[in-house]
Amino acid sequence: MTVQVRAVSEADEAAVVSLWHACGLAVGNSDPLRDFRAVRGRPSSEILGAFDDSGRLLGSIAVGFDSNRGWLHYVSSDPAYLGRGIGRALVAAAEDWLAARDVVDVHLTVRAANAAAAQFYERIGYHEYEGLAFSPAEGERLVASLGSHPAMLLRNHGTLTTGRTVAEAFVLMATLIKACEIQLQALTGGATPHLPSVAVQDRTALQLEDGGAVEGVLEWPALLRKLDRMDASFRD
Repeated sequence: MTVQVRAVSEADEAAVVSLWHACGLAVGNSDPLRDFRAVRGRPSSEILGAFDDSGRLLGSIAVGFDSNRGWLHYVSSDPAYLGRGIGRALVAAAEDWLAARDVVDVHLTVRAANAAAAQFYERIGYHEYEGLAFSPAEGERLVASLGSHPAMLLRNHGTLTTGRTVAEAFVLMATLIKACEIQLQALTGGATPHLPSVAVQDRTALQLEDGGAVEGVLEWPALLRKLDRMDASFRD
């Protein structure tokens, strides 16, 4: 499936607003219809849509800036097409839109409802993008950035997880991606976030660690059985 991202038009209003409702983004005092009309096609804001070859709307994102600070709201993807890179394509297009206007700073916050993110509280590393990681020297810097953490965000590049087993690394990656997707959805509300205390976040992370239990012990065999039903040729 080919996905094309473009600025939406007035004719897309009903489809975009319907998508926002379907994704549960009409919460609190938010008014999707009002917001669509206020943001679309402005000098400092726009709404981008992801469309398939037939013109069907698959996702959307509202992007804009105040002074030199960029923002993203109403990040949404058709629930039937989750996991197909639509959100990634939309965020990349929004970043390009901001960069074209010399805005290079986008502020993100973690909402209290994002339990998946809590698993990585104080347990994730960050590494600045240096180009293709071919040199042993950068390998050493990657290891240093990861430290003792089970996961790392490679800025402008991607995600990385480690595990004591392949299953654990896979489950941690799935959880990290889920945390990012939830975070993008949470950003659409536009309200001031209500964050749990540091003590609660730390306790939640410890609870999710479950005393050091290995992740994926139950999930991995089930996923392999599912893959066998889909296409067992991966075992060849």
